[in-house]
Amino acid sequence: MLNRSLTTEKENLERENKSLKTIRGSLNRTLEAIFRFSNLPVNMFCPVTKSGAKERRCSVCQVGWKPYNSSCYYVYLSSPWNTWSGSRQECIKMGADLVTIDSEDEQRFISELATNYYDKWHGYWIGLRRSSNGWFWVNGDPLTTGFWISDPTDKHASQCVLTNTVNGTLYSWRDENNCHFHNRWICESKALIF
Repeated sequence: MLNRSLTTEKENLERENKSLKTIRGSLNRTLEAIFRFSNLPVNMFCPVTKSGAKERRCSVCQVGWKPYNSSCYYVYLSSPWNTWSGSRQECIKMGADLVTIDSEDEQRFISELATNYYDKWHGYWIGLRRSSNGWFWVNGDPLTTGFWISDPTDKHASQCVLTNTVNGTLYSWRDENNCHFHNRWICESKALIF
């Protein structure tokens, strides 16, 4: 009796799995068509799977980007590094901008996403900059919540912000007077919503 019940359960699960694979394939084909007709680069969001088949797996983020809530994040780890402005331009070329962080949860995510390469001078550029009117994000929003290692004390009109996690600490921001210093950076873009 128990074996028959398990066999029936297994058969039901196999049928459901097959049905889900069919639905996934149909959804991926639909997404691919959407990308094609909207002039979005299909390969950036729907790469061919490693199995070599022509099957694609679509994502809300570009290949190499990490999704979190309704955004996608890209951490630049290669060389060459760049200035704050140069980093921002690289993000813009990818349809994004430097990351804006507006919650403790997002800061925690960024801290886990960006690998530590901390030293006295380096970090990851984020989209926060000081102007003569105060601290503003690249999207124009004023800074409301900060995760500073220590309060920024220098009142230079042009300061940029680096983040770098040390021992997993949440408070990892520091101001940098030299926005022309070369560092890694973190980009953020809105996730595609289907």
